[in-house]
Amino acid sequence: MIQISNGDAIPDYTEHNPLGVSIPFRQTNPNYYRELVQHGIARSVCRALQFAITNTGSTTALDVRIELVVRYPNLILFDEENWPQRPTAQHNLTSPRFPRFSPSVTVTRLADRSLINIRYLKVQPRATGWVDDTLYLGAPQSGDVILEGKIMADNIPTPQPARLVVSYTTNQRQASWEEVAAAALKIDKN
Repeated sequence: MIQISNGDAIPDYTEHNPLGVSIPFRQTNPNYYRELVQHGIARSVCRALQFAITNTGSTTALDVRIELVVRYPNLILFDEENWPQRPTAQHNLTSPRFPRFSPSVTVTRLADRSLINIRYLKVQPRATGWVDDTLYLGAPQSGDVILEGKIMADNIPTPQPARLVVSYTTNQRQASWEEVAAAALKIDKN
């Protein structure tokens, strides 16, 4: 986990514009450096998880859903919709970001827990179904993260228990905001 040694010193982003020319439909993002640091921390701490489920039965499982409960308050969770994208120094006011129609992995934060919902349309008999979306998970300290919940389907009368254990190893270190921002830019180029 990265601790920012000079986080209070992150300045607002300003552009040097020697001609003083304004570009239509673009706006400078004063939070660019702060967003870049958040992006760098998320990229360095979180790991991508993909989900698959195998139908061992002889009938197609319809509208399969997995619901996992997360009771770790310091766990960092992102679904693809909320994964911090690399920020831009300029906002393009003509191209808004639209939410995806129906993501297959979602994270819902509640007061005392988070819920991870994973949705498959159907899983054929004796086959493995994969979801297209990714869950990003980060832990502030080393150890096992246990996610418990249930597997449900429209044609399965009783929800089945689900348990996922993710082992996590983290290293604590200090860095300046400039180091984190530079690392974030370098990661995104690779």
